[in-house]
Amino acid sequence: YDSYMGGELVDDGRGIAVDKNGLVYFACSSNSTLFPAAGYQSQSNLAGAFDVVVGVMDLTKTGVDSLLYTSYLGGTQNDMVRAMTLDSAGNMVVTGYTLSSNFPVTADAAQLTYAGNGDIFVSVLNYTNSKFVLYSTYLGGSDGEVAYGLTTDSSGYIYVTGYTLSTDFPVTANTIQPTWGNGIDVFVTKIKPHVAGSAGIVWSTFLGGPTINNAYAVVVGSDGRVYVGGYTGGELPTQAASYQAAYQGGYTDGFLAVISQ
Repeated sequence: YDSYMGGELVDDGRGIAVDKNGLVYFACSSNSTLFPAAGYQSQSNLAGAFDVVVGVMDLTKTGVDSLLYTSYLGGTQNDMVRAMTLDSAGNMVVTGYTLSSNFPVTADAAQLTYAGNGDIFVSVLNYTNSKFVLYSTYLGGSDGEVAYGLTTDSSGYIYVTGYTLSTDFPVTANTIQPTWGNGIDVFVTKIKPHVAGSAGIVWSTFLGGPTINNAYAVVVGSDGRVYVGGYTGGELPTQAASYQAAYQGGYTDGFLAVISQ
């Protein structure tokens, strides 16, 4: 199977997931005003320069019948998706970054307001629910951040990672690195949806120092530990058992971090 999907301008696919019934979920960033429409759309029109678009496909059907649902999601500025997954209840979860101070967030958000210069969004969506946006929150400080890695666990917690430039990124005290490292730092954050305010951030940490550090992937192992992968300029802590305990030079090295909860 192969198919184009898009409108008249730029459509950039960044997320895909398949549920137990074989339905395919996708997420892209788009500035097309004519992105293919299907189903009862929560947001039927492009609101900003770029919006997130999410959709659902049934590949047992052909042609236009295979597209079950699409909807824009965004505010009046740039909204760019970078990852997508399904949670244990079968809801779509998407993340990325937004420049919109009016990105759709819910009243029970961990962070209700836009902090400035590009914040992360984390949204839980269900195309069969009339509310569509079941949960949505900002995550960020007064400088820029982007989320690239996303996963959930069987209890419904959401884990998100990427990079931040913000000294005031929301972190908790009981973590590996509670203060900014004076550079481009990795962040790793665990969110409990539907818990309003800072209590919705279960734990959150910086990782990094004064150079460039970024994370692209996060998973939760069967042991409950959080595994994060990305690249670093050399400031991440290592242990005696590490495969490579020292930075080998060059622009960056890859890293694997294992975080005990």
